[in-house]
Amino acid sequence: MKKRIFLMFLVLVTLVMVLASCGHDCEFTVDQSLSKAPTCTEEGIEISKCGECDEQQTKILPALDHDWSETTVAPTCTTGGYTRRACSRCSATEDINKVDPTSHTYVDAPELQQAPTCTEKGYDIEKCTVCGATHKKAGGLPATGHTYVEQIDWANNIEPDCQTAASGWKYEKCSVCGEPNPEVVKTPITYAVGEYPCDLVHDDAHLVEPPTPATCQTVGYSIWQCLVCGRTEKVTTAEKKSCDFSRPGQVIVEATCYQDRVELRTCAYADHTVNNTREEAIPGMRPAHVPNVTNADCATDKYCINCAEHVVGAGVVPTATDFFACPNPNDEYCTFCSFESKIHFYAPATGEHSGGVTRTVNPTCMQIGRNYHTCTNMIENGTKTCGFEYSKDEDIIPIDPTAHKYGDTYDQEGGADKINPATCVTYAFKSKTCENCDENDVRCTSQITEDVPSLGYAPHTFTNAEHAGTIICENENCKLALYDSTYSKDVVYETEENQYEDFGDNSELTVTITGTKSETDGSGNPIDTHTVLNKTTTSASLNATAGADGITNNIVVIYIEKTGDIEVTVEVNGEAKTIDANGYVHLNATEIDVTSIELTASTTSDTASAKVYFYSTTITQAVNP
Repeated sequence: MKKRIFLMFLVLVTLVMVLASCGHDCEFTVDQSLSKAPTCTEEGIEISKCGECDEQQTKILPALDHDWSETTVAPTCTTGGYTRRACSRCSATEDINKVDPTSHTYVDAPELQQAPTCTEKGYDIEKCTVCGATHKKAGGLPATGHTYVEQIDWANNIEPDCQTAASGWKYEKCSVCGEPNPEVVKTPITYAVGEYPCDLVHDDAHLVEPPTPATCQTVGYSIWQCLVCGRTEKVTTAEKKSCDFSRPGQVIVEATCYQDRVELRTCAYADHTVNNTREEAIPGMRPAHVPNVTNADCATDKYCINCAEHVVGAGVVPTATDFFACPNPNDEYCTFCSFESKIHFYAPATGEHSGGVTRTVNPTCMQIGRNYHTCTNMIENGTKTCGFEYSKDEDIIPIDPTAHKYGDTYDQEGGADKINPATCVTYAFKSKTCENCDENDVRCTSQITEDVPSLGYAPHTFTNAEHAGTIICENENCKLALYDSTYSKDVVYETEENQYEDFGDNSELTVTITGTKSETDGSGNPIDTHTVLNKTTTSASLNATAGADGITNNIVVIYIEKTGDIEVTVEVNGEAKTIDANGYVHLNATEIDVTSIELTASTTSDTASAKVYFYSTTITQAVNP
C-alpha cells in the first residue's frame, strides 16, 4: 500500500514539472527500460517519455492475479491425498482438499519368508496388497541349530581305498552352514595300503553276475565285486525254498468216482536231481457216479456201478446178513440176493484183515517208517483170498536220526563244489548235505565234510587280552595265547605240542621265546636265601607280587634249577603242574594271574638243592602250519 502511494506521488510531481516547464504539446512513447510489467501478485508501472522535452508520464498497471490449473493426487498407504493448484504464469502452488493416508492392507506372503539359519531367527513376511510393501511378523521363527556330521579332510585331496594309503583329519562340521563343531577336537586318521574297506557297494555297477535265485537245494545269493582290487563278496539274498511239485507228471492211478487221480511228479527245480519225485493225489478230477438198476431183485434203489455208492432210490433198509469176511467194497455181496455185484445193497463187514508183514518202508532221519501186511482171509464163500494191504498204528517205525542219505556229489555253489573257508585251526572243507526231506519237503541239514588240506590254514587274528603283555587269537575255537615281556639274559626255548593251549592235531606251531630269570622270588626275596630247597628246607610258599627286578604277577614260566638228585613238585593256584625235562613249568592264559605257588622237595642228599626262577616271556617267532 505504501508503495502505491509513493508511485502516485511520483506521477503528480512529474505532471507538475511538465506543466511548469513544457511549452509545447508532448508526444509520449513508453520507455520499456523504465517500465515494469505487473505480476500475479504485484502491480506494474508504465513510464512514457516525450521525445522533445523528456517529459514523462506514469501509469499504474494492476496485478494480474494467478492463472490456476488443478491436479488431483490420490492418497496412498503412507501419504495423504490432495488437490494441487499451480499458476501457469508463475511458480506458485498450493494444496487444497487434503485427505489422510489409507494405511497398508497386509496379507501373508509365504514365498517371501526369511527362513531361520543355524544361529539366527527367521521370520514370516506380510505383504501389502495395495503398494507391495513388506514387513516381518512379530515373534519370528527360532534358529534351527547346527546339524553336525562327521567330516574328513584328506591330505592332498587323496582319498583312501583298499589299494591306496591316505591320511587326514577327522572332525565334525555342520551339514547346513559348514561351521565346525567347537566341542569336537580334530583327530588324525591314517589308512595304510590294505586297511581301508573294499568298495563292495550293493548296486548294479558292483554286481558280478545276475543274482542266483533260491531253489529247494541252495539259497539264493548275489556276488558283489570291489571295483578297485577285484575282491568278491557273496551275500545270501533268499533262504532255501520247499520243493515245487506243481508240474503235471506221470499218471500212476487214473481218477475214478471213488478215488483221486495219482501222479508221479518231479520237483520243478533243475538242481534237484536226487530223490526228486513224489506221488501226488490230484483232487477235483473224479468222474460222476453212474447209477445202475438192471438187477430185478434190487431195482428199488440205484447204486453206482463203479463203487456201489447209493445214488438214488426208495431207501430200502438191507438186512444184517454178512456174506464176507473183510471190509472191501470190491468183494461184497448183496444182502438181499447174494448176487456178486456192485449194484446192490451191502451190509458192513464185521471181520478184520489178517496177515503177516509182507513189505517194510524203512524210516529216515526225517520221516517215520512202516510195516505193511497183506490180508490172507478167504472171501467170496471161500473161493478167493482177500489180498488187501494194510498197516496199523503199531506198525509205525520211529524216525531214525542216523538214517541220513548223502549223494555222490558235494554241495554245489556257482556250478562247482562249494568250498567252506579254512580257519586258523581247521582246514577248508567240502560238504555233502543229507538229501532226505520230511512230509512238508523240509530238507535235513545234516552234513558230512571232507578237508581240503592243500588250501592250508587261515592266519591267526591276535588281539590284546586283559592281562598286560598277552595276545590271544580271537578266532572262534582257537585259544592260542602268546605272552609278552622284556628279557635281558640268554634263556631261549621252544614250545612242543603247543604247550600254551591245546587245539587239536595242529601241533606244528613253533614259538621261540626268550626271557630273563628273576634274581628274586615273587615276594622280592633273594632266591639264594629264600627259595632254595634242600634236604633241610623241603617246602616253600611264594606269592606273585612284584619283585625287585620287576617280575609281576603275570608269570607265564616257572624254572626249577636243580643241583644233584632232588625231586620237586609245584602247585600253582592250588593245582599241581608238570615240570618238563628242561625244568620249566608252562602256564597258559587262564593261569597267569598267579596268586600262590607251593613248592615241595624230596631228597636224601646233603648237597642236592633246587632254586626257583620266574619268567615273563616275549614271542620272537610264531609260524602257522
